[in-house]
Amino acid sequence: MAQKAIVGEREGPATAVEAAAGLRDVWWRRLLFMPTIGLLLLLAIVPLMFSLGVSLFNYSIGSKPIWVGLGNYVNMFIDPQFWLATKVTVQFTVAAVSIEVVLGILLGFVMNQRFTGMGIIRLIVFLPMMLVPLVVGLFWRFMFDQTFGVIDYMLTQVGLPAIPWLIDTFWARVAVVTVDVWQWTPFVTLLVLAGLGTVPADLLEAATLDRASNWMKFREFENGAVGLVEDSWARHGGMDDRIEVYGDGGVTYASLHMGNALPTFSEHGYGYAVEKAPGTKGWTYPVYEELWNYGFPQEMHHFARCVRGKEEPVATGEDGRVVQEVLYAGYESARTGCKVELPFRPQGVKRPIDLWFGAHKG
Repeated sequence: MAQKAIVGEREGPATAVEAAAGLRDVWWRRLLFMPTIGLLLLLAIVPLMFSLGVSLFNYSIGSKPIWVGLGNYVNMFIDPQFWLATKVTVQFTVAAVSIEVVLGILLGFVMNQRFTGMGIIRLIVFLPMMLVPLVVGLFWRFMFDQTFGVIDYMLTQVGLPAIPWLIDTFWARVAVVTVDVWQWTPFVTLLVLAGLGTVPADLLEAATLDRASNWMKFREFENGAVGLVEDSWARHGGMDDRIEVYGDGGVTYASLHMGNALPTFSEHGYGYAVEKAPGTKGWTYPVYEELWNYGFPQEMHHFARCVRGKEEPVATGEDGRVVQEVLYAGYESARTGCKVELPFRPQGVKRPIDLWFGAHKG
């Protein structure tokens, strides 16, 4: 495919100079990634590959490496300390990540507001994430100290007993989770703020004018969808579960209290509404899961089981005969103007409507 370029008002095949310039731009953009890729290889990939290689040897500093293959991994999996460490790691990860996600989302919505002093608040919230982990560990170690720590001191001042944070195994895990949450919740908050920053300002302003809460804003713009949830849409005796979907050419309503038909208005029409619908412009009533809601699969399943002798028919010829009898009685009542008792079986009448026709002929 020939390369094209747009220069001024001209569009057409690129000249050699233009093609060379475009190629230089591509390589220049790729070259800018090289420092990051090199740093990643140096600090992450190379140490990882070196560790994997060393794990296949019995190796100590100052001695010659001895090949053991997967022996180190076999010893690891049969060591009870490995499974204990795995259990503690899973407990720590689940507890810390769960708390960080919840607190991070809440802080993200709070910090997405605009009011005086928000810059200082953001600095305070993000400060733990920027500290060196070694400094954070020493800092919290002194705070958790049972003799000189400020945390136990504050507990004793309110009448609570001091807690052996660094001695008891349970409280030690609680302390580690607390430190991790303190340092890395700001990272989750930063991700939430970045996501909220992609929401167009005009949509946020429109939601604010509609008196939408923060939770409603989150629901309104999540994954690019636009929706409005109002907890005031309730009526006596139960909630009105009604969903309204608006587009640039129409609207559709879904109500859990009004059956499975969807009142829909379309200016331009759409592909398919429902069986026997003559068109799709204007107001139509499509049915979601039409075949299932109309009962066609269930009907065919019941028919097949009846043919195989596994079920008795729900509807038989007798049901059709009773319906015909009701029709005859209705037309006879229309002719005579009187109540007609069932059973009603007139003789010599081929069609129910002939009873009414007979009245006009008479």
